Amino acid sequence: MNQRGITLIEAIVAISITLSLVLAVGYLFATGRGNVDRLAWRRAALAQAQSRLEELLHNPSPVGGTNDTTGFVKSYNVFVHTAPVFKLNNVRPATETWSIWWEDDPADGLGGADDFPYDNKRVRETVRWFGVAPESVSIESTLPQI
Repeated sequence: MNQRGITLIEAIVAISITLSLVLAVGYLFATGRGNVDRLAWRRAALAQAQSRLEELLHNPSPVGGTNDTTGFVKSYNVFVHTAPVFKLNNVRPATETWSIWWEDDPADGLGGADDFPYDNKRVRETVRWFGVAPESVSIESTLPQI
């Protein structure tokens, strides 16, 4: 007997394969979109951190603190500050923390005899935001004090 068409089992197998491919492609798009969103938040946090870092590096701050001597490098930790919660891109809650400290430049060769042990101003800025899991961006820079 010569039959035309497909059987019910063949139809179910074909639908199952097609459905699996559609779900796999959908998963890839959703994962890709999530990665794009995460990178957008990181970019916004980095812009915020860079802006604050520039502000802190170029504004005069008082010099002082406790002497934490390690070899010839004296670290004068001035302060660590955590800003109130703000909205990153006006959407995600985020916090900023920055640290400013001064260091003696060991390359000047003066070591502990240095009359001005505040040769370099060092700033670290961290932005943390909260999404599915907490994430953060941290940048640090040093500016010679003249």
